[in-house]
Amino acid sequence: MNRLMSSVMRGIGRKRRCDEPGRHSTGVDSSSSDDDLDLDPDFSPDSEELRSPVAKLARIKRAAAAAAAKKRRKTSTAKRVSKSKASDRRLTRKSAVAADPADNNAGCRSVSLDTLPTDVLLRIVEFAASQTGMLSLAASLSQVCQRLRHFITVESPRCYSTALWRNADFSRLNRKLSTAQLHSMALPRFPALSSINLENWKTLRDKDVEAICDKYGDTLSEVSLAGSDHLSGRTLTCLSDRCRRLSRLSLRRLPHRLAHGQLFTQLLQRHSDSLVDLSIDSLEGEIVGFGLLLSGLTAKPGALSRLHRLRLANLRSSSLRDSALDVSALAASAPNLRQLELANLPLAGGLPFVWPDCRLSQLRHLLVQELPSPFRLTVSSAALPSLSSLSIVATDFDLVDDLSSALQAEVDDTGEKSSIQGFKGLRRLAVSHCTNADEADTLAPLLLLMESGQLPLLDEADFTASSIFSLPGGGDRLAAALASLPSLNELNLTGTGVLLPAVRLIASSSGSLTKLNLTACKCLPRGFKQLLTSRQSIAAWVAKAETELD
Repeated sequence: MNRLMSSVMRGIGRKRRCDEPGRHSTGVDSSSSDDDLDLDPDFSPDSEELRSPVAKLARIKRAAAAAAAKKRRKTSTAKRVSKSKASDRRLTRKSAVAADPADNNAGCRSVSLDTLPTDVLLRIVEFAASQTGMLSLAASLSQVCQRLRHFITVESPRCYSTALWRNADFSRLNRKLSTAQLHSMALPRFPALSSINLENWKTLRDKDVEAICDKYGDTLSEVSLAGSDHLSGRTLTCLSDRCRRLSRLSLRRLPHRLAHGQLFTQLLQRHSDSLVDLSIDSLEGEIVGFGLLLSGLTAKPGALSRLHRLRLANLRSSSLRDSALDVSALAASAPNLRQLELANLPLAGGLPFVWPDCRLSQLRHLLVQELPSPFRLTVSSAALPSLSSLSIVATDFDLVDDLSSALQAEVDDTGEKSSIQGFKGLRRLAVSHCTNADEADTLAPLLLLMESGQLPLLDEADFTASSIFSLPGGGDRLAAALASLPSLNELNLTGTGVLLPAVRLIASSSGSLTKLNLTACKCLPRGFKQLLTSRQSIAAWVAKAETELD
């Protein structure tokens, strides 16, 4: 920078001396040397840049920036060379260790895909296919290397068709492939298809489903047709007649042309000995003959002995006549039912899960959500001895009152509580969005279960938007009962009227609590409505609450 300034100032001096009378314009100063003139090869005494101080300063800054960039390039090059030399030294040391036969780590060397055994490669591809689907995985792996391309295109379809090419998930390809490409390009890769997922295929027609059933009817066992707008009753008839091994069927967000109870009854009758999972959810329009669907589920004892999961949700019917679900008949028809979900259904009557009329010894998960008012639900531990998850969401309080009556009835006249033994396996309890004002009787059985030590395994409790904590004296008793639970890990009190002392009692007394949701709690002070996700955050919250209360 100093040399550049010196060169500029000497040039200005020469310009002035050349302009004096008696001096030639080509003259040079005797004090200037050739070395000084070579410092700026682009220098011109007549340059316009020398007439402006701003231009001179800009020129100086550009020269300084160029010098700094050149220095950075040299530093970067030196670092790269240093890293390369260090890497070479590490490789040399590893090679020396691997070459030593006396070293125990001599066998820890990298293995190429070309030398990897086919069985090991098969296991790797099977795991990846279970995450993304075999078709999309094949398109990606075939571009990695020649070994994987040969395995995907030649070895696996020919030798491992039953292991890899049996589950087809086309739900993510609905916008990339047409139905013609589905039949001509995608499906021929699957020689023995057992599961197919065609969710959100808006262009799927009845003839497409019939072609799939004709080709894979002997092996197809799982079908998902959610969100297909152009299907009709022909689809259900085709699935009933041609898919002989159908075990899992998911029908969600389908048009009203499928919504006929007689078609579902026919499907249940033909696949009663193989059906394991049935989900009917969000059918458009009203179901004609909804009672026929319910009667098909309770046709005869043992008819659905293999059924493990049943979900009926978001179905509509114009008439509630003969729309009652006979729980005792359902228990006799599907004795091995493990998961039952009933949500937003036009049901009449109630669901009396009461011993000895009803017993589902294998039922582990029960969800009852948004059933019409008035609706009666009765839950007995003797009828559901294996129940591990009970969820009552957005229901009328007749349901919860009947639940309390049923639980209270199991306590004998002497006041002993030993008869409530079946709920010892309960791990999740949800009584959310229950906002009936008359809830005093509802609190009694919950307190009875918690205070008597009959919920030793309860891990998660959800009271979202419930008015239980708003009852006079009820919040304190329930808080003490929750604090006494030995295994409580997650507690959701969102939108409740719980008070600060009650929450402090729960958070400070429960030694296993790791997640506490207090968002939108209207009775808590500002700054305490938080989502706490660790023991440390809960401890900090308790300390803050104690300071606030003091």
